[in-house]
Amino acid sequence: MGFTAGWINFETVDEAQFTVVIAFSDAAFVQCYRNDELVDGVAPDGRSVQVGVDRIQFGQYIRLLAVDLADSTTNFFSTAWPNDLGNRITVKTPTEPGWLPGELWRVYLDDTQIYEQEIWIDPEGPAGLMGCRGTERGVARGLDAYGSGRGHWRGVQRGYEPFTLIHETDVLAPGTYEIAATTIDNAGNETTQTEDTRTHNTYPGEPAGLLVTAFNSGTGLTTLTWTESPDVG
Repeated sequence: MGFTAGWINFETVDEAQFTVVIAFSDAAFVQCYRNDELVDGVAPDGRSVQVGVDRIQFGQYIRLLAVDLADSTTNFFSTAWPNDLGNRITVKTPTEPGWLPGELWRVYLDDTQIYEQEIWIDPEGPAGLMGCRGTERGVARGLDAYGSGRGHWRGVQRGYEPFTLIHETDVLAPGTYEIAATTIDNAGNETTQTEDTRTHNTYPGEPAGLLVTAFNSGTGLTTLTWTESPDVG
């Protein structure tokens, strides 16, 4: 019993209230995860798999896992994707009216810049357009709107839906870290940092397979080999 190593290729289609996940697999059962949460699963009809989950939001992702039928309700996330676990800090900044295309968002760890992206990566895409009636009539109607007008720049900033900028750090050693975020306008002016402090007091998994591979009886020199902890990059 257990899960099968490897990938299941799939595609997603957004419908009225759901994200539909479509895949092909010859597994006995296919589980569907949203981030680390086991949200659904299905036994393939022939080789076809189709699962409907609540519409995926910004910062969420889908993964599929082939498992034995007896383990259909077992959450294998921590063992199937162990490198996704560890001491990381997730930085989130909600967008605000007045931020323009081309402006940047930066993240700092202990005053060292570790990440940068354009605030509006795709201003014409689903996370960019707005106008109260949503990006598609009958789908996201009226959700996440700064204003009630249609199109861009009618009065206050209308034309961009608010969403959350997200960055997750690499795995960090236990300790206390200062995390900060700023924005940079198109003239190169950087805002004052918005700062917070986070402390990690947990430790990475232990290394494995410690072996003595050589010993010199004359000098007492001992050579050891081991497999590093997967939580330490």
